[in-house]
Amino acid sequence: MNGKLEEIARKAERLRSKIVAVVIQAEQESLKEAVTAFQRRSSGGLTRRDLRRMGHPFARRAPQSPMDASKINIGEGTFSREWQQEGVVFSDSGTEGSAYNNSESAKWLATGGKGRSKMVDRPIVEAVKQEIQSPRKERLERAYKDVLRDM
Repeated sequence: MNGKLEEIARKAERLRSKIVAVVIQAEQESLKEAVTAFQRRSSGGLTRRDLRRMGHPFARRAPQSPMDASKINIGEGTFSREWQQEGVVFSDSGTEGSAYNNSESAKWLATGGKGRSKMVDRPIVEAVKQEIQSPRKERLERAYKDVLRDM
C-alpha cells in the first residue's frame, strides 16, 4: 500500500512541476507581448516640438488629443526605449511578473489626470492590460490542456 501512495505522490509532484513550467512559459510570453505593446503604444509619431507647436494638446486646461490618449508620442524616444520586464515567479497564490518604465517621462505620465498634474490621464497600462487579456487567457488555457493531454 505504501508503495502505491508513494507512486501517486511522485506522479502528482511531476504533474505539478509540468504545470508550473508551462504556466511560467505562458506568462513569460504574455509579459513579452505586454512589453512589445507598451513599446508600440510609446512610439506615436509626434515629437515634443510637434506637440509644442500644437499648443500641448494633452494638457488638461484644453485637451484636444490628436490621438488615443493611451498612445504616447515618441518625443525623444527615451520612454519607448526604457520598457523593461522582470521574470515571472510562480507561487501557490499565482504568478507574478512585471513590465516597467523608469524613465523621467514615465513619472510624468503616471501622474497624468491626477492631483496637480497639467496633463490629461494617459491610460497606457490599462490599454495594454486589455490588449493582452484575451491572448494571455488563451495561452494559459492551451498550456493547461497540453499538460492534461500528455498525462
